Parts: sequence; C-alpha cells; structure tokens
Amino acid sequence: MFNKSKIPSGVVIEEAYLYLFLDSFEGAFDINVSEVNSTWDDVTITRNNQPCGTNLNDTSKCNVTTESTTVNALNTWFRWNITRMVRRAYSDQSRNYVSMIVRAREQSPNAQNNFASKENANSIRWPRLNITYVLSEPTPAAIGTGVQNALLSNYTNYTNQMISARSNNNSQFSGLFDWVAKKGSKVWAFNYIGSGESHIATTFNLTPSLYILQLTNATQQQITLEVEMMINATK
Repeated sequence: MFNKSKIPSGVVIEEAYLYLFLDSFEGAFDINVSEVNSTWDDVTITRNNQPCGTNLNDTSKCNVTTESTTVNALNTWFRWNITRMVRRAYSDQSRNYVSMIVRAREQSPNAQNNFASKENANSIRWPRLNITYVLSEPTPAAIGTGVQNALLSNYTNYTNQMISARSNNNSQFSGLFDWVAKKGSKVWAFNYIGSGESHIATTFNLTPSLYILQLTNATQQQITLEVEMMINATK
C-alpha cells in the first residue's frame, strides 16, 4: 500500500511501475498484482483474510483484472506495469492510497518465493512505486473560476478575445487572449501559454483600465489562484 498524497494535483499520469526485489527463490512463478479498493493491515493480513478473497474473485473489494510478471531469478528486481491501477486510485478522491495484492499463480504449492518488504533490514530492497507524470494542459475554465471568485457578479466574460491597445509610452500591441473579463471601467485579460505557444509581446498593465496576466507551467489550481489574486489586487 502506497500513500498517493505525494502525487501533485492536476497532473496526467503517463506510467506507473511496481518494483519488488526477490530475496528468496525456489522456482519460477507467474506473480499477479491485483488492485485493492479497500483498506487492509499489512501486519495481520493472511491468505485467508486478504481483501480480494482466497480465490481473488471478490469484486466488491478488488479489481480482479491482474498484471502478471514471471519471476525466475534470486536477488533480482522485477516490475509490473500498474499504470491503470494508479490512474484509477489517483482519480478516486475517496482514497488516499494506492493499494495492491501480490500473489503467485500456484503452479507449485510446495515452492515458495519471497519478496523483500518494507520491514527488510536493507532499505534499498524495499518495494518501490515509480510514477511518471506531466502537468496537464489547463483549460480556460481555470481562469474563469478565478474571475468568478474575485468579481462575483455584474461582470462580463469573453473567451478567445482579440485585444488591441496602446500603452502609456504610445507603443501598440494586439493579441488573442484566452479569457477577458470586464467590470465597470476595468478590463482583465488572461492567457495560459501552453505547449508550442508564446507570450504576446510588449504587453503590460495599463493602469487603471487594462490589466494583463499571462501564465505558463501552472496547474489548474495555481491558475485559478493567480487570476483571483491579480483581480483582487487591482479591482
């Protein structure tokens, strides 16, 4: 069981692998990993009380679709692609963990293979969950949420709006903005600079009528907060 709280919010999980170190080997086994969607205690769990059931068929507590890897060498790291399991756990707000049951397909009941656990004296051999993720491309809705939080009512929104303006030093610029909000005599224009895009050049705030904010490398939540703070500081 792994705590998922270290995975940032607002990301896209590209891949996830479970790594286990085999430190006792008596024969080649196919080892299955099943996703568990209920809690369990790693101290008291046994084959008979495991949440997936003794036959790995309790669908109320487990996703019985397994990921399998053949283990066939002592003192070796083996890995399982559990990307789909981690994605499901990440999107489930009711769970703060990524939980799995590891079990051998019982080809030889008299043979036993053991993986190192987190109780192993050598921490280098402890189980690992390696997750690769990227920031998701925020949507304009993140900007709109920040606008709503700050302005509350009696304002007008525009999306994909072209703005042309002249600065105090008489330089002119024009550009397409993801989101524009107008309330009274003030206008706020926002852009999120995504992959392959660039900032609109020579733009800056034309106090006290036009305020511009362009953001990049930010999550949905960060964009909403930045937009809200900018409007609150200038409205």
